[in-house]
Amino acid sequence: MSLGAIDFGLIVDGAIVMMENFIRRLHPGAGEGFSPQEEIRLAAHEVARPIVFGIAIIIAVYLPIFSLEGLEGRMFRPMAITVSRPSLAR
Repeated sequence: MSLGAIDFGLIVDGAIVMMENFIRRLHPGAGEGFSPQEEIRLAAHEVARPIVFGIAIIIAVYLPIFSLEGLEGRMFRPMAITVSRPSLAR
């Protein structure tokens, strides 16, 4: 159950961080005076690297699951494969 929560958090966490930074940058008086599109681009660039590292840490948590055997391996390995697959674009 908690592994499923981590999987859901993987998707939602990055989106929340990105949207909060967009809102912060677009708030009146908070930006640098660029156009809204430029502010959004700058906001995305600011948080892209921390989001990638956060996702990498969550994937690293799943790596030991591949060593599980028996019933535990059969239960959790498919979720670990899904989360750890190379395609991070969801």
